[in-house]
Amino acid sequence: MTSTKTSTLIALLSGAVLGAGFSIPLHAATINIDIDETTVSGLSSGGYMATQFQLAHADIVKGAGIVAAGPYYCAQNAITTALAECVTKTSDDFSIEPLNAFIKQQQLANKLADENAISNQNVLVIRGTNDETVNQKTSNLLVKQYQSLGVENIKYVDEKPFSHVFPTLEEGGECTVSQAPFIGACDYDAAGEILKHLYGELSPPSDAVKEHLIAYSTHDTASPAKAGMSDETFAYIPSSCQQGEKCVVHISFHGCNQSGEDVGDAYASLTGFNRWAESNNMIVLYPQAKKSKLFPMNPQGCWDWWGYTDENYATKDGQQVKAVRAMLDDISNVMARKD
Repeated sequence: MTSTKTSTLIALLSGAVLGAGFSIPLHAATINIDIDETTVSGLSSGGYMATQFQLAHADIVKGAGIVAAGPYYCAQNAITTALAECVTKTSDDFSIEPLNAFIKQQQLANKLADENAISNQNVLVIRGTNDETVNQKTSNLLVKQYQSLGVENIKYVDEKPFSHVFPTLEEGGECTVSQAPFIGACDYDAAGEILKHLYGELSPPSDAVKEHLIAYSTHDTASPAKAGMSDETFAYIPSSCQQGEKCVVHISFHGCNQSGEDVGDAYASLTGFNRWAESNNMIVLYPQAKKSKLFPMNPQGCWDWWGYTDENYATKDGQQVKAVRAMLDDISNVMARKD
């Protein structure tokens, strides 16, 4: 059964995108969010994080778009394994069997969604042939893992000459060069391909409205500092959602060195999701990881896919998974909050 979250918008919401302040007048309206139609996506460490959130909450998440990442629990709670097997190289004898055994164990402990919820997911995996950061075997293992979990509606795009970037039609830098902001003009609308695969037929995209991309504090809701996250999160809130139409939520996770600390709002504004959101009753949530030099050691602002927060990082009990779920649950109230 589909559940709908409802909140009444009673005030103006003020926000500030990094480096450029503005206020957004949101008209008094009833905001309807269909939480059971949530989807996720991510690049690199954000791809690993998207899969973690998907498997933890497959009861409400209906699919994932993963760009340049490997299988769930690849690092097995060890940064040494992450670097040795899950990024630039993967040994020939590396197997997903221990990873899937961990999934089964966590399902029995109710720390991941059950196998039926996972098998019903829609999944699109993308990896460019010029990606020198995440190797082909790692990406192949992710696809194999999804298939082993019973996912049938899976599509794999692995023949296009992308570097380690989020591919767009024309935004960002050179497609074959992996450099900040790690968004590439590749003549390929990855955001659109992801959303169409996850949701099915959509209305054509329209121009994103700059003023609909906001930054707001999640400090009171999500305990971001404890999770190694920034308390400032970006969200794109289209006109239809402001005016009371039922909306879905897509959560997109940036990659390492791609948070607001490094690239401002580039990931939230240039990846292309907002164009589709504006014309399809969709809110896009862009949580932000935070750099840290010590405790936890995360100098590149990556999402936790190897255990820098704690050993529960890949399950419902993971600090970042819990924080993002809190953001999702609170997003209607965020719209009514005046920061």
